[in-house]
Amino acid sequence: MPSRSALPALLSLSLGYFSLGTISLAVVGLNGPIGDDLHVQPASVGILVTVFALTFAVFAPTAPILLRRWNRKRVLLVGIGLLTVGAALGAVAPNYGFLTATRVLAAMGAAVFGPGASAAGAL
Repeated sequence: MPSRSALPALLSLSLGYFSLGTISLAVVGLNGPIGDDLHVQPASVGILVTVFALTFAVFAPTAPILLRRWNRKRVLLVGIGLLTVGAALGAVAPNYGFLTATRVLAAMGAAVFGPGASAAGAL
């Protein structure tokens, strides 16, 4: 059981991870409405999950190397910030290309936050 002082930090990390998971897969549940709104086929909307996953796969191993001199709190805040901005911009995306770019931005944030949160939660 974590100490009382660690509980708020662990809850924050859990909320961040919940947000990461939700943002990464939310397009699946919204496939029809997104496709209708942006005038694209549902399969094209499904590709947005792949775009997110591939971006995450490339940036998750490289982010710790690039950000190794930053303190953990800054890394986590930048990661969750990029994830949030990507999701917010994606919500108002005027076209499919812009939405794809927001998915890349959100995935980059997830790639920074996810490994950092795992490391911080393990301490």
